[in-house]
Amino acid sequence: MHSRQTSTSAIKVFVTSAYEDPEPLATFLNNVALDKYKKHRAVTSPEEADIILFIENSRYHFDPFFKKLRNNPLVKKYPEKVFMYNPHDLPWFILPGLYTCLPKIAFDNRKVCAICYIEIINPYINFNSDATPAYLFSFYGKPQSKPRKEIMKLQHNRGIIITSEQDMYAEQKPKDLQLHYAQLLTNSKFILCPKGIGTSSSRLFETMQAGRVPVIISDNWVRPAGPDWDEFAIFIPEDEVHTIPDILEKEEESWPEKSRLARKAWEDFFAPESLFTYFTDNIITLERVKKNIKKDSYFKVYEYIYFCKYFFRKTIIQPGKALFYYAKGIKFT
Repeated sequence: MHSRQTSTSAIKVFVTSAYEDPEPLATFLNNVALDKYKKHRAVTSPEEADIILFIENSRYHFDPFFKKLRNNPLVKKYPEKVFMYNPHDLPWFILPGLYTCLPKIAFDNRKVCAICYIEIINPYINFNSDATPAYLFSFYGKPQSKPRKEIMKLQHNRGIIITSEQDMYAEQKPKDLQLHYAQLLTNSKFILCPKGIGTSSSRLFETMQAGRVPVIISDNWVRPAGPDWDEFAIFIPEDEVHTIPDILEKEEESWPEKSRLARKAWEDFFAPESLFTYFTDNIITLERVKKNIKKDSYFKVYEYIYFCKYFFRKTIIQPGKALFYYAKGIKFT
């Protein structure tokens, strides 16, 4: 297994959360137990740990600015070895660590690593190497970003585009929708993976899990270290969505090999039994900002900008929308 670098000794990791929400902490602890590489080990004491990893989620609506995390006693006591996992769609820099959607323009690889998602949302996705897909490409989702709206205009006799306002990632996940989506993955050679609200999406890693070829349409997405993405993924600029059918027709001959490599990359790096080692290897590479190292003003500016955007959205935009929908008698989610 290769990440940015290989550590020479086992790293001791204390895994925790600053909140009471059981997920994704419970899933990650299960991943620790499943770890197939046995390269690092989890410990039960923060004192003996080399790394303290806070596994958080994006659902803390009661604490949108992560005050409870930032004021956690372990963060105060061990600032030099504290890191976080942050799956927020529109993040701002909180602590050094692993971010799924921090955009390229604000990405400082001394402090953050691009990462996959911990939770496998759809339990019905499986890898069937014997299946012969009927569709050249497919997309199933909401038209919630400009690339997705352009995808809705695509036409091809072996392409299928399905728009749905149903949320397959909602807390109460509709089984029929998840089954249909899993079957669509199996029955498609290429899966369109455009940006949604954030730069990344679970769809990308689900595609790799299913052994299908991801077509990544997200200009500001940062590639997680490890896989050789160019071996199996196809990258389409956001303003060239209209070229997808022609490009995929030309790539169709290579899809069996790309499919195999996509699945192998998922197994090596992103599968539940690989995640603990993968996360730890990535954290090891981070250069911590010491007191005697001057912070790069470029990234400081972008951290401030992204925090201000986050603050404005949470304190002005979302309450305003909620009030508007309430006045109209519409449920706001």
